[in-house]
Amino acid sequence: MKHPFMSINGFVLAREASRRMGRDKAKLLLGQETLLGGRSCLLRSVCRSVRVVGPAENFEGLDAQVFPDGIPGRRPLGGIYTGLLHARTDFNLSVGCDMPFMEARILRYLCGRAFQGEADVTVPDTQERKLQPLSAVYRRRALGAIRASLAAGENKVSRFYSQVRCLVIPWHEIARTGFTSRIFDNIHTCSDYDAAKRLMERKPEVRSLKSEGSSPSQGQNAKPGQTIAHEPKRDSHDRPYIEFVRVYKAFDEQPVLVDVSFEVCHGEMVVVLGRSGVGKSVTLKHILGFLQPDEGQVFVRGQEVSKMSEGELTDIRRRVTMVFQSGALFDSLTVGENVAYPLRERAERGLPLDEEAIQARVEELLALVELEGARDVMPSDLSTGMKRAVAIARALAAEPEAILYDEPTTMVDPLMAQMIGDLILKLKRQTGLTSVVVTHDMKLARKLADRVVFLIDGRVAYFGPMSQLDESAEPIIQDFIQLDEVSFVKSS
Repeated sequence: MKHPFMSINGFVLAREASRRMGRDKAKLLLGQETLLGGRSCLLRSVCRSVRVVGPAENFEGLDAQVFPDGIPGRRPLGGIYTGLLHARTDFNLSVGCDMPFMEARILRYLCGRAFQGEADVTVPDTQERKLQPLSAVYRRRALGAIRASLAAGENKVSRFYSQVRCLVIPWHEIARTGFTSRIFDNIHTCSDYDAAKRLMERKPEVRSLKSEGSSPSQGQNAKPGQTIAHEPKRDSHDRPYIEFVRVYKAFDEQPVLVDVSFEVCHGEMVVVLGRSGVGKSVTLKHILGFLQPDEGQVFVRGQEVSKMSEGELTDIRRRVTMVFQSGALFDSLTVGENVAYPLRERAERGLPLDEEAIQARVEELLALVELEGARDVMPSDLSTGMKRAVAIARALAAEPEAILYDEPTTMVDPLMAQMIGDLILKLKRQTGLTSVVVTHDMKLARKLADRVVFLIDGRVAYFGPMSQLDESAEPIIQDFIQLDEVSFVKSS
């Protein structure tokens, strides 16, 4: 059995102009990408190749194969039929172009479930108990049943589902893995589009288009010398992925973290910024349970880490992985063997992954971090920057929900620092993983951060959008910014 990454193709269902919106939704801008561009990029992070089903004349110049809908006006069933008709693989993953909050993690989860069974279709159930055919895995052998439904004049996907072996992934199973109902939201109207743009700007992972009128998230800026206390929410699936609530930590009676509160939403990248010795790396160790707070609480996936058993922490550390400054590679293993290590651990835990799939995944990950030729190289022969790139590939091999980066650009030359920053940014866009980056590198923070936690002497002096950090009245923050600008001018 091959791994989904190497034996599955994807197709984006891109409709013609929407009657309700009066324009082509695929070309709507959300952030810096069109809806179609964003969904195509999302599928490329999961599938071997990506196709687009839609009006060919609308997508000239697109970096993907475009197939016109063979049965116009019979959406979505006609689009699914066209996608399977041109498929060259048994397993095929579909995504609607108007699903802006769909994540790579749920798509990988669906692929994994599809590969474990013999179903013709693997489809998720939404919180409203409606099947979501636009984000499902279809086997090519289902083509005949779709053709029969269309020939009978039936456009509803539900009728087709009743004619094939269908594996429905219930909502409670999806929610248990940490996803929220927002991932299945569609943009149907102009108000949906406006709401999606506002949500993208704020990055509040706990919302859906249907709950846009609810109260705003507590993510406001801290005043100088103050932190923002976040009252833990009751529903673990509607909480940020990571929460610090009034955390205090001292070593030998010397305070390191003082009343620290902030949150990291699902899919968000938060940068913890500040000078050396202010508690940045200590913050990461609290997330993984390597350190326990003297006071306050740390939550991961809605669970209080400080109250977990060692077995529960092991589960958290499988879901949240860390890229250390040193890379922490096994010196006795080659680069390829280092990357394969988490994959072999999965096999030992009884997860279906054979040697062929492991080797294919290693090749894919090394290509992702631009180290295709380093598979048989020993870590001792790599530069510091290359070791960190390998460490990132190994972290991704564990298929985590979140990645923590500890000073990723420290002790590397400027060109390698830029490469690592570009790599982390690419992974952020392609995988949608929740991320925390600890650094004192202001240029890296500007490149990566959705929000920033700026620590001064263990206290949160600022917590808010990167774009507003320059406006802080805190003198140390202004000195930090100005020194970075001077360093940039000298290096230029």
